[in-house]
Amino acid sequence: MFAQLVKWFQPSDTYRDLLPVYAQCVAQARQPVFYTTYGVADSVDGRFDLILLHLAIWLNATDANADTTRHIMELVIADMDQSLREMGVGDMSIGKKVDKMAFAMNGRLQAYTASGDDPDAWTHAIAHNVYRQDSHPQAERLADYALRAKAQLSQSNAELNWPAL
Repeated sequence: MFAQLVKWFQPSDTYRDLLPVYAQCVAQARQPVFYTTYGVADSVDGRFDLILLHLAIWLNATDANADTTRHIMELVIADMDQSLREMGVGDMSIGKKVDKMAFAMNGRLQAYTASGDDPDAWTHAIAHNVYRQDSHPQAERLADYALRAKAQLSQSNAELNWPAL
């Protein structure tokens, strides 16, 4: 009985396989150059947006299926829940904040996926989602990076070998 309970609460192989991908996307999104040179806000929202951008790049580069996308989204939600708790957000408001973040995540991932390989679409999506503006001087540069990263990840069998910044 105890063994069944332990197995029930252990992450599935899919989650274990995706944890390194998620961790590497987060690590890339935390590169200081994004905040110092690309002008992304060094805030909870700015970091959240860069994590989602990198996950979207990976998901698009690998042509991830719906299950993989769902599992990645669940990892993000679990991480955001934990992060909010560590920041001291109370239990009563965690659910509302996580719901809002999940809604934002879904919209951003859809916008990046719909952008395909169109640099203008990526520029617009990044300006809107990362910079919260209709246009931003660094949006085109960040879109160029995103498309280079997508192409490089596609060619490297989805190993997380990010391009130079």
